[in-house]
Amino acid sequence: MISVYRIVPISVLTGVKTIKTVYSGQPALLLVVLAVILAAAMVTPVHAGSPAYHILILNSYNPGLAFSDNEVAGVRQAFSNESADFTIEYMDSKRITTPEYRDLLLQSYRMRYSKSHFDAILSFDDDAFQFLLSHADSLFPDTPVFFCGVNNFNDSMLAGHPQFTGVVETLSRNETIDVALRLHPGTERVLVVTDRTTSGEINRRILEGTIASGRFPVPVLFLDENRSGLSLEELKNKLAAVPPHSVVYFSDFFQDRNNVTYLPGAVMEQLSPVSAAPIYVHGDQYLGHGAVGGMVDSGLLQGEAAGTMAIRVLHGGTVSSIPVYKEGMNRYMFDSNQLKRWNIPGSSLPEGSIIINQEESVLEKYGLWIAAVVLFILVETWIIIVLLLNRRKRMRAEQDLLSSDETLRSLINANPESVILVKPDGTILYSNEVAASRLNTTPAAMLGKDLFAMMPPETAKGRKERINEAISTGREVRSVDERAGRIFDITVSPVPGPAGSVEKIAILAIDITDSQQLQETLRRINRKLKNLSDITRTDLENRTYAILGYINLLGTCPAEPARSEYLEKVQLMIRSLSDSVRFSRQYQDLGGKLPVWQEIRTTILYAFSHVTLGTVRYEIQTGDVEIFADLLLENAFLYLVNWSLEPGNAASVIRISCREENGMFILVYEDDGTGIPEPEKAKLFNPDYPEYRQIFIVHEILDITGITIRETGDPARGARFEILIPRGLYRFLRRTCDKTE
Repeated sequence: MISVYRIVPISVLTGVKTIKTVYSGQPALLLVVLAVILAAAMVTPVHAGSPAYHILILNSYNPGLAFSDNEVAGVRQAFSNESADFTIEYMDSKRITTPEYRDLLLQSYRMRYSKSHFDAILSFDDDAFQFLLSHADSLFPDTPVFFCGVNNFNDSMLAGHPQFTGVVETLSRNETIDVALRLHPGTERVLVVTDRTTSGEINRRILEGTIASGRFPVPVLFLDENRSGLSLEELKNKLAAVPPHSVVYFSDFFQDRNNVTYLPGAVMEQLSPVSAAPIYVHGDQYLGHGAVGGMVDSGLLQGEAAGTMAIRVLHGGTVSSIPVYKEGMNRYMFDSNQLKRWNIPGSSLPEGSIIINQEESVLEKYGLWIAAVVLFILVETWIIIVLLLNRRKRMRAEQDLLSSDETLRSLINANPESVILVKPDGTILYSNEVAASRLNTTPAAMLGKDLFAMMPPETAKGRKERINEAISTGREVRSVDERAGRIFDITVSPVPGPAGSVEKIAILAIDITDSQQLQETLRRINRKLKNLSDITRTDLENRTYAILGYINLLGTCPAEPARSEYLEKVQLMIRSLSDSVRFSRQYQDLGGKLPVWQEIRTTILYAFSHVTLGTVRYEIQTGDVEIFADLLLENAFLYLVNWSLEPGNAASVIRISCREENGMFILVYEDDGTGIPEPEKAKLFNPDYPEYRQIFIVHEILDITGITIRETGDPARGARFEILIPRGLYRFLRRTCDKTE
């Protein structure tokens, strides 16, 4: 008999509002649960003084995939009482699977983590697991690895990897089909949805073997019967046309025949409404999106189990003492909304099933439950009264503290901008951490020093004038300063003493550089839109006029060969118009989104990942530098690479290097192919020359934030572009470029 419902936060599991576990038990158990809740409410974990564990999570997929997102939530839940810093790397293996991309990932991880140390690594799903089997020893030597979500595991995989252990993912295909047949008596066939991804093919072969053994009492048929793959629309049409007395088992559909990828929840939300038969699944990421349910695996439990293993080792245990957990962590879960849709009574579900989205009726509430809730409310009321009394005492204490200098210092130091408190003569009384760091010192070292002596003479003179003005007027004075390539909004406020005279001066300096840069960017974007309009209008007018002229000539000169000559010229004009339209389509994306800080080396590597280099090799020596540029920066480098790879260019190597010179960061892009003749260089950044419009687009992308580009190559030695980035638009994560003055 089902008599108790335990309410669990579904936001942790699937994003659905409510979830209930169905099991047999006594209502008195609620009192025990309430006692545990009340005891937990009075205990707060303390992490003060404990060093944080550094944990790397290598996720096979991308953010937004519910199963791997739940694995992350499970790990965080396991570490909820620990002090830990998490670094999460997404491999994006559902969308990009080429060997070249894996090599780029390896190169990127080696570059970024060669000097990093992690206390433990959490590996999510098969791609990350296989990657770490191949590279963990070289990338993260002697670091324990705890995996979860791994399919088709066998012990031989860990040969030579004593630092690996974890949780195996088992897919309950047979159990899910069994429960579907049990919940739908009279079913005549099971229809299977799958795809052509690596995991999809593995799951299909396993299921085909089970079908061949005669395991199921009815035919089990694949909707993609010839393995050619289905588009989403084809799959929707097939599901809408399934015959009566059928059920659907959804195995996989992460990618369709056209290589379009889908998120699990999103694709289920499209398939379920059109399906003429109930859809059963083996993963909880589909629940709440239209699937009925099944014996599902849970990313939350997988992640929590792997995280718990990691904590055991971090607390002094050994990896060898923790065997791989192979039993699976699956359980029956169903969606109440889909049970109602397909007229499936809750009493027919397997015992222990979890039902999400189920609404409780008043009839399900018994007297003892009501009494327990009333008791809970009374205890909560008592706690609230105690907290209110404590709050009142704390407020009185805080009012006393606010009058003290110590409280004032705390408030000032909490400000994210520079705050300095000085005497009228410039003697520093207090400085927060931000102000001290901007002056390359510490708050303690600044105490008692002359503020004006720490500034350039011109800056000190202006600051004295504003302080004198604030003292004489008794009002705050605002101005704008520029220092070391940064722009600051300065507010000087007089602080009167008990007698009313000004005894102190508060100086607030807010860094508005990014705001100014964004305003300048918007002005540049508007200019470029006007340029696009002028260029496109002029092209269209000139070529349209030429086409009309040739058409008039055709009417007066129908004889050959003049007629063919005029027709060829009309076709040439039309192709030129098409080039102008294509150019405007590329140009219109400039400035579509606000610029951001971008790491140069990673951006260049992504650009190279989009092309086939063949025998051409590349060298990147840019170091760890970020620049403030338009989001199309990757396209700018891609266009330069495509230029070097043009047929006839004969480039064999592409080099990208950098240097810092006279307060400017210079990126040098060069190849050893056919150089650009001197007379042609003047045309490179002019939109009037179609053959160079890709280079013109590079110029326009960089110019969004005030970055310039020039061609300085020797025509006999190859192309050489210098990208000049002004101060304030670049910053070093770690200096590796040469610096010259």
